[in-house]
Amino acid sequence: ALEPRLRAALRDEDGPMRAFATAVLGAHMALAPSERAAAVADADARVRMAIAQAAVANGAESAALTLLAEDELAAVRTAALGALAAAGAPDALDRIRSEHAAHRSCELLELLGRIGDDADVTGIREAAREPELAEVAIRALGALATTAAAEALLDCMQEAAIAPAAGEAFWRITGLEPAERKVAASTADDDAGFEETRPMPDFGATTAWWQQHRPKFASGERWRQGKPLEHVRWVAAPHAGDLLTRREELTRLRASRPGTHPKLALDAPARRQRESTEQEVH
Repeated sequence: ALEPRLRAALRDEDGPMRAFATAVLGAHMALAPSERAAAVADADARVRMAIAQAAVANGAESAALTLLAEDELAAVRTAALGALAAAGAPDALDRIRSEHAAHRSCELLELLGRIGDDADVTGIREAAREPELAEVAIRALGALATTAAAEALLDCMQEAAIAPAAGEAFWRITGLEPAERKVAASTADDDAGFEETRPMPDFGATTAWWQQHRPKFASGERWRQGKPLEHVRWVAAPHAGDLLTRREELTRLRASRPGTHPKLALDAPARRQRESTEQEVH
C-alpha cells in the first residue's frame, strides 16, 4: 500500500517530498529507469542528491552518474563520485582527486582514504592542517593503512591539536598504542571536547619505536594493527572485522571488483551482513 503513494510522491510539487520518495524507493531498488532519469534531471538539488546516494543500490546507469558527477552543487558531485567509485568506474579515483584539489571536503577525504593509495598521502596530510578537515583527514590516513600513511600520522603527532587523533590512527595501522606524553592538567572548565580527553602521544618515544620496527612493515602493502591488510579478504568474509574496517574495505573491494556483494548494506551489523551474503549464495 505504501509503494503507490511513494510513486505518486515522485511527481509531487514539493521538492523535499520528491526527494524522500526517491531516497526510499532507491534504497529498495524499486525505481524504474524513467523515474531514475527524472530524478537525475530534477531542478531540486535534494532530489538529485537522493538519487546520487541511492545510485549504487538502485543500479543507476553510468551515464546518469557521470551527469550527476558534473552537477552544479559540490555535494551532489561528491555523492555521484562515490557511486562511480563503488561501481568500479576506471576513472573514478582520478576524478575524486581532481574534485578534491578544487573543492576539499570531508566526504572527498573519506573517499580518498577508502579507495586511494600512497599518491594521496601528501594531499591528505595537507588537509589535516585545516581545522575543519583535520579529524577526517587523520581518519583517511588510517583507512589508507600504508607505511607512508603511518609516517604522515607520525608527523601529525608534532601538532598538538591533531596529535591525539593521529595517535589513534597510527595504532590502527601499526598496532602500537603510542606512549602518552605527560601534560599539565587543564585549568579550563570541565566541558572539554572529545579531542581533549584522548591521550597526547609521545612523539619522541613513538618515533623511536617506528624506527626500530619500520623494517617489519613492507612498503606498498597495507596494515591493520600490525598485520597485513588485504581488502580481497572481504570477498569471502564481508562481515569480518569491526564496523569501520568493514565499511572501508568493502568500499575498496567494490571499487576494484564491481558488483561484489551489491545488496550488502555497508553500515549494517555483522549479523545482517552475514545473512545478506548467505542469501546471495542461496
